[in-house]
Amino acid sequence: MAPKTDPRATAPTATLEVESKFSAGPEVVVPNFDFIPQVGSSTTEVRSLSAVYLDTEDLRLTRSKHTLRRRTGGPDEGWHLKAPGKGGRLEYGVGLDSGSVSGEGSSATYEVPEELLAPVRSMVRDHRLRPIAQVDNERRVTTVLSKDGDPMVEFADDHVTAFSMLEGGEKTTWREWEIELLGDWADRPEGQALMAAMSQVAVVAGAAPSESPSKLATALGDSVNSAPLPPTPAKLPKGTPGRTVVDALAANVQKMIEVDPKVRRDEWDSVHQMRVATRELRSHLQTFHGIVVGDRVRELERDLKQLAGVLGVARDAEVVAMRWEELLARPEGETLGEELREHLVEDVRKDYHRAHRRVVLALSSPQYFALLDDLEALLANPPIATGEDQELDAENTTEDAPAPETSAEDKEEMEQEELDTTAVLASHLRSAFKKFQRRHELAVSGREEGNLPESQIDERFHDVRKAAKKLRYSAEAAQNAGLPTSKLYSACKNLQSVLGDFQDTCTAREFVVARADRAFKAGKNTFGYGVLYQMERYDGLRALEDYDESVSAVFKAFEKMESKVKKAKKS
Repeated sequence: MAPKTDPRATAPTATLEVESKFSAGPEVVVPNFDFIPQVGSSTTEVRSLSAVYLDTEDLRLTRSKHTLRRRTGGPDEGWHLKAPGKGGRLEYGVGLDSGSVSGEGSSATYEVPEELLAPVRSMVRDHRLRPIAQVDNERRVTTVLSKDGDPMVEFADDHVTAFSMLEGGEKTTWREWEIELLGDWADRPEGQALMAAMSQVAVVAGAAPSESPSKLATALGDSVNSAPLPPTPAKLPKGTPGRTVVDALAANVQKMIEVDPKVRRDEWDSVHQMRVATRELRSHLQTFHGIVVGDRVRELERDLKQLAGVLGVARDAEVVAMRWEELLARPEGETLGEELREHLVEDVRKDYHRAHRRVVLALSSPQYFALLDDLEALLANPPIATGEDQELDAENTTEDAPAPETSAEDKEEMEQEELDTTAVLASHLRSAFKKFQRRHELAVSGREEGNLPESQIDERFHDVRKAAKKLRYSAEAAQNAGLPTSKLYSACKNLQSVLGDFQDTCTAREFVVARADRAFKAGKNTFGYGVLYQMERYDGLRALEDYDESVSAVFKAFEKMESKVKKAKKS
């Protein structure tokens, strides 16, 4: 059964698990730790534990060093998710009543608590989570206390019986020891010193550092090889255009998956990072039409555009809230009065929280899960173009997924060039630059004519920014293939920053106008809104002061890159 999704659920607070594992033969005697200087006393109890581990059919969690289990027995019985963390493993836990189980054995159905799945939802998506192993453990726990009676460490003497539920799985028994720091001792130097001392005592007693990373890994053993592998990016021949593009796309997809749980937790800048990864991925698909082709590519572009739009609403509100908090703290902001200033910032923050809830809804939808599945499928079996494919793709290109605009001269040059990585990527880079050049010329002419509405001029500069962004992404991918595009990348990034600052003011002005309109209809004084509008407009004009110099740097960097490519071609 596929796990249900509840977009309202958030992950419980993670605790850092810092432990050392040892293998111990049946004859090894548990040592006494009371002689260690930090130790005051210890207590011992026996616990009977039984855990069922869950994963997708292709073991996505296990292969990424995550474990998901339902455990009964002991003081922390419940549902647990363990994930890699800095300095140890992060453990999330909720009570048994947060989820449910129906049936028995390998055919049982587990309703995993959504709050526990939030950190790994981008990996498991709506794939069925099935039991893969059962681990029963007779644990003798010694809690080591400080001289003040503070619990510092748990020493566990585990007698384990495990059953793999995968094809070819077997029953396994073994004995191991675990030494785990408790509470804030995991973060204290004294805790690390105590861990080292107890580990040394364990080795002297006859134990050996465990070679297995977890009980689950030991339980599965060789049966893990019977499970199908999840899709992985195709390893195309090095030095080919397809390899360069697939590597760039794979990095974007991985970024989306990694930042997904941060967006759900509403971590700082996470919406922005996911939006960047989504737009960069779509930009690569558009820019490198002719290397990757077909209807699948266009469908992915449309889905990515829709996701970026949802993320964009939240990001715009987040940016405006930050801007107004800073802007209204300036001396000229005092004109609005304290009450209006607080209302404006709080109001746009509410916009952000509403938009963020819609983002999480989108990230919990079947459409989003299908998008990630489709992206992985495309990377595993990329539709790399042949000469005939390129012609068909050019004929079928839609307005929603525009192909790079290539002149007749460029097409003739492409046919004459040797189809190596440098030539193909350089031609696509050239097309992206020409689109950028045309949009720049259109924006400048509109500004100089002086008869266009301000909103239309703003939109033209926004188009320049989008073209510069695509050129930057293309330059980055080409640089990874060995093209000399580092200066072009840096110049585009700088211009994108300049125009980004300008675009932020444009977005903020739209927010001001909408709120001023509501205030006017409610019969309120709107003078303060006009002051804020002009403050934003002034900041926008100031941001554009660096535009000409930044554009010039892009042109110069591209010309130098072209010169180097032509010289390399002749040599």
